[in-house]
Amino acid sequence: VVRSTKTTVGNNFSVRCSGPLAPTLLETYPEIEAAYRLIRRPVHIGTETTGDTAQFCLAEANVFEFLNLDESLKDLLAEPGRILLSESFARKLFGVANPVGQMVQMAHQFQGDYMVGGVFPDLPTNTTFQIEALAISPSVGGGHWVWNAWAERGWMQVEAYIRVRLDADVVQLESRIQSLLSQYVPKVADNNAYHLQPFDHVYLHSLGDFGVAGLPASPLIRYGDAERLKTSALVAFILILVASANYVNLTTARASLRYREVGVRKTVG
Repeated sequence: VVRSTKTTVGNNFSVRCSGPLAPTLLETYPEIEAAYRLIRRPVHIGTETTGDTAQFCLAEANVFEFLNLDESLKDLLAEPGRILLSESFARKLFGVANPVGQMVQMAHQFQGDYMVGGVFPDLPTNTTFQIEALAISPSVGGGHWVWNAWAERGWMQVEAYIRVRLDADVVQLESRIQSLLSQYVPKVADNNAYHLQPFDHVYLHSLGDFGVAGLPASPLIRYGDAERLKTSALVAFILILVASANYVNLTTARASLRYREVGVRKTVG
């Protein structure tokens, strides 16, 4: 779900919305089969001797289905104060030592001491969801108010994703969900709107469709540009044509230089 806000210079688009939006969509519209909400931002995670900035994700228990991770991992977060680390980030902090049961400190919004409950496989390098640390609410401290607060303006933190039925009319659904603005944030309803973007369009089409170049506050998560990719492909195609023409010309020129040799060889057999 992409949120737009009218300004004096045009529409401003953001991939972050009010926290209650995802569950409200699920409860209100029967064509929505599942809704996911999460907070992603870079935070510093470390031990007494090592530490680094990690892409942290706070979500709900259904995030394992959303990220196609083993759902048994959520049992490792059953107790408060537990987080999961990716395999690569765990090696960065603990080397070859077993990270499970080790304590780490997290800074910024989720400041506190946490126990590593387990390790999850690194997500594919070509996914837009690069996550190095994961927790489910309310296993971490801080930030829980954003799940339940309808924000009228200001910096919002929650990303909302929905899965609709295959027979759902997405265009009609997008027009219907605008009523939630009037219901929950009436003061800004006239200047705000919700847009539904297909998940497979996030990486290559977010910039062209909405001017969103990446995840806010996460400089390492940048999206691609379909138009730039098309331009690069066209330039590459033209270069291949020019190279092919040059090859044909050079081959023909070399053959013309050897016509006497070829004639003599044919004559003498």
